[in-house]
Amino acid sequence: MITKNLTIFCCLLVSLSSFGFTIDSQEDFNSLVKEALLKNPEMIIESVNHYQAKQAKASQEQAEQYAQSNIQEIIGDQSIPSIGPEKAQITIVEFMDYQCGYCKKAHNELASLMKSHPKEVRVSFRQYP
Repeated sequence: MITKNLTIFCCLLVSLSSFGFTIDSQEDFNSLVKEALLKNPEMIIESVNHYQAKQAKASQEQAEQYAQSNIQEIIGDQSIPSIGPEKAQITIVEFMDYQCGYCKKAHNELASLMKSHPKEVRVSFRQYP
């Protein structure tokens, strides 16, 4: 709905300019934009949500690149707390926060996985609030 309003607003500006209506100054343009935002403040929230999603995606991509580039350092650091056999076929690195409810739920799932595959799985814990 908000995107639809913004699209209509932009189309209106383009249409008006095609009929000879021009925005003579930056001040006039700013005034039109301000008026549109005041009438549809949801556009600001949508914009912020879009920006946050974009930032989260970039952060996720950066973390994945780091993990791929440094996998041996990540799973091979003996100073990091871990459980399971040292030579396990599978090493799961859990980036966690002790205060996080989702992390607690994930830990229960990992414990169950370790019980069902005690010789194949190792879990390495990284405190990452």
